[in-house]
Amino acid sequence: MPNETSEMTGLTDGTLITEAVARLDVLIRNTTSNILSFVVFRYIAEQVAFLAALREKLPLPITECVLSPEKCDPFEFLAAIPPEPRVCVLFSEIENALSARTEDDKPKLAGFVNLQRERLLEIPHAVIFLVREYGFREIATHAPDFFHWSSGTYEIAGELPDPSSLMMRNILGKAQEIRNKQEAEQKISLYRELLEEYEKAEPLDELFIAELYTKLGDVLDWLGRYEESELLYKRTLKILEQRLGEEHVSTAAALNNLGLAIEKQDRFLEAELLYRRALLVREQLLGLEHPNTATVLNNLANVYEKQGRIDEAETLYRRALEVLERLLGAEHPDIAALLSNLAGLYRDKGQFAEAESLYKRALEIQERSLGVENQGAVRLFNNLARFYYEQGRLTEAEQLLDRAMLVGSQTLGSDHPEMKNILTGLLIVREKIAGLSSVAQKSSS
Repeated sequence: MPNETSEMTGLTDGTLITEAVARLDVLIRNTTSNILSFVVFRYIAEQVAFLAALREKLPLPITECVLSPEKCDPFEFLAAIPPEPRVCVLFSEIENALSARTEDDKPKLAGFVNLQRERLLEIPHAVIFLVREYGFREIATHAPDFFHWSSGTYEIAGELPDPSSLMMRNILGKAQEIRNKQEAEQKISLYRELLEEYEKAEPLDELFIAELYTKLGDVLDWLGRYEESELLYKRTLKILEQRLGEEHVSTAAALNNLGLAIEKQDRFLEAELLYRRALLVREQLLGLEHPNTATVLNNLANVYEKQGRIDEAETLYRRALEVLERLLGAEHPDIAALLSNLAGLYRDKGQFAEAESLYKRALEIQERSLGVENQGAVRLFNNLARFYYEQGRLTEAEQLLDRAMLVGSQTLGSDHPEMKNILTGLLIVREKIAGLSSVAQKSSS
């Protein structure tokens, strides 16, 4: 399942936030039908302050829905929320979701909301999109019909922390717009340039710096440079624990990110401890029935399996699967990732028929939901190929590894650690096929 982006806080414009919350409060109190509003911020300080003020003022309970490239259809979340009691549904991480693109480089999220906008009439809740400036522009540009159904737009974006120059703002925007691995080194350079400026600024805004650490760590993790991403995630976690406390959703996300980076370096016990802490916080703050809680259940199950604790792993995989199927539906791409993990566990237990069935179902969901030109498909190809190899079905394994190499070279890059493992596997399969062919030729001669 995907890595997460943990984001922090910095400076805020309290007047703008107070005014936005007051206007939303009046709108929601005086409107019994559905409401769609946009709240536009520049960086995470404003988001956190707005949420705190909204929770204090609003007459409705708040249901927060976190979007992502894999979970970028807001109506999937809305469909899972009962019509009563009325709530405020708040969508966050819009920018992460906008990175999922169609073949003509348009955001998938925009297509979902534009085509399904009339479904808003069926939803009795107040819906708020909490979105950064550049994400707001993308929605307005690519989903104009949905955008025009809005009941209002509220700007809470203040100035960037010092040095708040136009140049720094442009660097941040340019870095956030880079989405392909071919330009990843440029993205790294831009974030490092920003860090160099903000780390020497007075007064020092540690939480904004922590946000930049996380963004840089995410890029390095994307490239498979796990030791470097680990160091940055550790810096992030230290700042968050000091400034936000150990029981905070951003701290839990940082724990999960650090756990992932450490797990990828095969340090399973350390990763387990981090996942356990993240799970405890998420269960307390988000509840058991939340996609982010299911994500850390999956990650904890993964390290249990790698430590040979098969029964414990299966229990957690099944818990996570049940939660996600209820919240997201059986055809969601996160379901595919979980099914693949559960299939691998059954393979290790010798339950080969169950394993193959789950692998195939996972691949079908992946193809229908996101297609096969992505990192998730590469992993599924590789996992099913490994299964076929262990079953002696070498031709099928070779075909899948060939597909993994083709897609992975475009999505991950040839230098990524996963691609090196896939290439090694392909060479082993081909060597085995050649060896069997040679034996067959000698036997027939």
